[in-house]
Amino acid sequence: MSIWIGVVTTVVAICVAWISFLQWKTNAQKLRLDLYEKRFQIYLRVLAFYQQIVVWEDREDQIASQQPFFTAFRESRFMFPPKSQVYELLKEFHQRAFFVVKFTETREKLRGMPQETMELANKRIEHVNWLLRSIDDIEKGMTPYLKFHNV
Repeated sequence: MSIWIGVVTTVVAICVAWISFLQWKTNAQKLRLDLYEKRFQIYLRVLAFYQQIVVWEDREDQIASQQPFFTAFRESRFMFPPKSQVYELLKEFHQRAFFVVKFTETREKLRGMPQETMELANKRIEHVNWLLRSIDDIEKGMTPYLKFHNV
């Protein structure tokens, strides 16, 4: 009789260990999927702002897209490793986008100063061109962390 108790206890212990292992594996996969989802949301917010900034006209929807981008930019510091350079690229993206966003306001202050206005417009073109090219580098930095088949 006591041998059966030992066998049953061992079988129960093995079953509990197996269930614990499966729970651990499920939790690890959920963590990976949650991390993927958070990173993908950062990408989507950057992409949405990118689409607005390259044709910036001070529209209400464009202005509203700034805050989600800023949040994504700040989150990227914690969601992508430094070697990816994502945070640094988004930091420069943010600085150049700020110039584009404030262009109209700054131009108004330079009214009647044609040379300065022309220099400002040329700088805006330079920043927009950089922003247009930057999305490839940003995506390149994010790609290893957004490949769904790696999740």
